[in-house]
Amino acid sequence: MAQPATPKCLKGCCLTILIIVLLVVVLIGVSVAVVLNMTPDQLGIADISLDFLGGKTLRDYGLADVKLKEAVKLFKEMMNPDEDKIVLNRFDESVDKPAAQSNAANSSILKEDGSYDFSSVVSEKAVYDKVYLKRYLDTTLAYMFDSMISSAETSVEAEGDPDSTGVKFLRDINANVNEVTISASGDGYTLRIVASISLKPLQDELKNALANAKIPQSLIKIPDRIYIVSYATISADDEGKLVAVSQDIRINDVENVVADAIFAALADSASDAAGDNAGAIETSDKNAINGEILKAFTTVINNLGRIGTASVQNGDEVAAGSERYGNEGLGDHFLTVITYTADDVAQAV
Repeated sequence: MAQPATPKCLKGCCLTILIIVLLVVVLIGVSVAVVLNMTPDQLGIADISLDFLGGKTLRDYGLADVKLKEAVKLFKEMMNPDEDKIVLNRFDESVDKPAAQSNAANSSILKEDGSYDFSSVVSEKAVYDKVYLKRYLDTTLAYMFDSMISSAETSVEAEGDPDSTGVKFLRDINANVNEVTISASGDGYTLRIVASISLKPLQDELKNALANAKIPQSLIKIPDRIYIVSYATISADDEGKLVAVSQDIRINDVENVVADAIFAALADSASDAAGDNAGAIETSDKNAINGEILKAFTTVINNLGRIGTASVQNGDEVAAGSERYGNEGLGDHFLTVITYTADDVAQAV
């Protein structure tokens, strides 16, 4: 299978940081301390139009006033992610896939040929034959979320579907979901999502840049992936709708001022891919990126059912009139949803 392409603007931003590193190497003989504490603006390169950045400048990406030592720091951090310290609650497909399939029984997710189309809930509600109370562990949600993004190309192409743009964004940057963690925190709940982007298509390009600059490749290691870590608070309203509020987003779970430029590049990349279709990101900053990730997650959850709890009978069938929507359906490492029926969907039209 062909390797997915790395987003153009992600390539450009990584190469920008590499160029800054090379600039440090070129000037290293002058004064290490002086150069590392200077900015592109002070060096007179902040407003140079760069072809590989689509004609944009370092100032456009917020790098004009960033000291070179910060750029070097981020580049080193990006080149050495420790997955075990970033992905803290990874899903187990051998466990979470059967759990997801079990919850999808008697629903529109289960197709006539016996296959499960989880990507269908990217753009439409899962419809069940009865009203059920379904419990999802956060690891199971991570498996489903990753599966949806990997197979959502057809489902999210429909124009005019604003709710699907978050998933489309993740697909456009060739992301994989590695973790979803729901945690009880005081009187509320927090959400942590880890998504990774493959850098394999970028490795040869960076190696060539190092070779052309006569810099030993051993000085800079290029990882297979970088990780985007999203943080939010979550709650459910009295109609069972999940709402997420952005708190922070990081690269490799490290805070660094230069990371904003990476997020701006990713936002531009997704907007370029969307063109005039739904999915363009209007604001090129990290809050816009986190907003798209959270939109993808909440859209999927809200299409699985309404957040809440209820009395059950005959297994997980909801007793009529016992539904309670809201935060009662959220818990530490899980959530419960009250499923939709065809009547619910018809009434919503």
